[in-house]
Amino acid sequence: FFWRAHLPNPALLQSVDSEQFTKAFGTADGGFSARPFFDMATTHELFHLRLFAGGIETQRIWLEEVFCNLASIAFVTKNQPELLKANDLLTSYHLQTNKTMLKYTCLETFEENRMKIVMEAPQNYGWYQFRFIDAANKLFHEGGEEVLKKLWNFLGEEKEKLSDEALKVKLSTEVHPYFNELIENW
Repeated sequence: FFWRAHLPNPALLQSVDSEQFTKAFGTADGGFSARPFFDMATTHELFHLRLFAGGIETQRIWLEEVFCNLASIAFVTKNQPELLKANDLLTSYHLQTNKTMLKYTCLETFEENRMKIVMEAPQNYGWYQFRFIDAANKLFHEGGEEVLKKLWNFLGEEKEKLSDEALKVKLSTEVHPYFNELIENW
């Protein structure tokens, strides 16, 4: 159900979008499957486990999501780059979602109500995840593996929970300047 909820209805796609989605997600029986996207999502989930196993506190849940997407993109870029097209296509499609139609849209709400959003509004949760993927894509394309290493080090070194402002400043100066834009313009 979850992956079907995030694939567009093929009948509602413009012809050029339909061709791209068919190429990325089409199945032999003429249907659609989000498997290429969720195959990549598996690596994202493994990075959550890596953080947990390493005892890493991530400061914020949204930052953990950005980290796991960033790590997943870095891993898949090296090992299964063919999965990136489906990831990018579905992400760009969902970034066009009209934000005013969603009940939850700010980072603070995600922090406070993540599981509520997952259970009550899975498409809204998906909206957050696609924004986190987009942020990770921007970070990776601008900073490469180096930004992943800096974020990993930052998360490992910052043991005390920082204020929102201090977190923004430190992420922007110690990891990558894009964090300022991400937080300011969320």
